[in-house]
Amino acid sequence: MAQVDTALSDQGRKMLDSVLDALIPASTDGRIPGAGASGVGSAVVSGLSEHSSADLDRAVAYVIAAADADPGARAEALEHSDPLAFEALLRTVYMAYYSRPEIRALFGLSPLPTQPEGYKVSPQPAEMLAELAAPVRRRGPFYREC
Repeated sequence: MAQVDTALSDQGRKMLDSVLDALIPASTDGRIPGAGASGVGSAVVSGLSEHSSADLDRAVAYVIAAADADPGARAEALEHSDPLAFEALLRTVYMAYYSRPEIRALFGLSPLPTQPEGYKVSPQPAEMLAELAAPVRRRGPFYREC
């Protein structure tokens, strides 16, 4: 299998960005950018060179080669013809998009990483924790003592 050239042509990059915008489109009011417009394509291309995922490589090769179809159709065709490649692309896009501090801030979330200094987690009521733990406690230990 041939590797996708990680130095995509301008046309290849535009095609990739258009598919990324189809996967995560901009908000209708334009306040939140789509994945392609926010620069996620760089993370996808970086993933090609850093992680050498055959599935991601196939996904990018497919979406930049299928220039005759609109971006949504290219993504849908990839999903049906090669689900593993589509999943690799979608996972990479989601992780790159939603990990961007400027994107999280647009959703009202902290721009800080989730842990250790990020989101504040409020303590859960003791009743809720007791309810969640009750089935495990009723079951009792199921391991062997050594």
